[in-house]
Amino acid sequence: MGRFAMAALAAFIGSASFASATEVSFKDAPVAPLAPIWTGFYIGGHAGGMWTGDEHAHAEKKKCFWWWCGRWKDAKHVEFEKDDDDVAFIGGLHVGYNWQQDWSVFGIEGDLSFADDLEYLATLRARLGYARGNLLLYATAGVAFAGFDDSFSFSTRRSTYSFDDDDDRKVGMVVGGGAEYKLRPNWSVGLEGLYYRFGDDTNTYYAWEGLKKYKVTEEEDNDFWVLRARMSYHLESEADVAPLK
Repeated sequence: MGRFAMAALAAFIGSASFASATEVSFKDAPVAPLAPIWTGFYIGGHAGGMWTGDEHAHAEKKKCFWWWCGRWKDAKHVEFEKDDDDVAFIGGLHVGYNWQQDWSVFGIEGDLSFADDLEYLATLRARLGYARGNLLLYATAGVAFAGFDDSFSFSTRRSTYSFDDDDDRKVGMVVGGGAEYKLRPNWSVGLEGLYYRFGDDTNTYYAWEGLKKYKVTEEEDNDFWVLRARMSYHLESEADVAPLK
C-alpha cells in the first residue's frame, strides 16, 4: 500500500510539473509580428466620376450715347451656356510609397488626372491607414493643383458672345479616404472618394451690341467630389512579401 501511494504521488507531481512548464512556455512565447505586405513602392491607374458645384450667371445692360451712358439694368432675353457638366468622367495615374508597422500603414501618394472640364488635376497627399491582412482602410489629405478649362458664352436676340480663359490655374486642398484589397502579392484594387476645394470665383464679361453694353457676371463654385476605382501594381516581388491567405 505504501509503494502504491508513493508511485501515485510521484505521477501526480510529474504531471503537475509538465502542465506548469507547458503553461509557462505558452505565456512566454513571443507573438509573431504582422507581415508588412503593404510596405514598398507602387504604381497604378484610376477612373471614375467627378461631380462639380453649382454655377450662376447674371446679365445687365445699359445704353450709351456719345459721352453719356445710362445705368446698369437687368438684361432680358439673354441665354447662358457653359461647357462644364455637373458629372464628368475622370481618369489618370498614381504612384506612391507605403510603410507598414504592425496594423498601421503610413504613405505618400501623387496622382495626375484628366477630365472633360479640366486641363489637368494633380495632388500630393499623405495617407494614414489601418491594415487587416489583405485589406487596407485609409484616410488621406494634401495639396491639389488644377487647370480649369473655362469657356463661357451668352446670347442676346441679335448675337452670341463667347469667352475663353486658358490660364485659369489654381492651388487648393484635397481630403478623402478609401479601401484597398490585395488580390495577389503584387496587385491590389480599391475604391477611393476625394473632396477637392479650390474656392469660389466671380468672373465678369463685357460685350458691345450697337449702343448697348452688356455686362455678365458669372459665379463659379470650384469645389467638387471624385469617386474612383483604382488598381495598383506593387513593385516588390512575391519573394519579398509574406504569402497571402
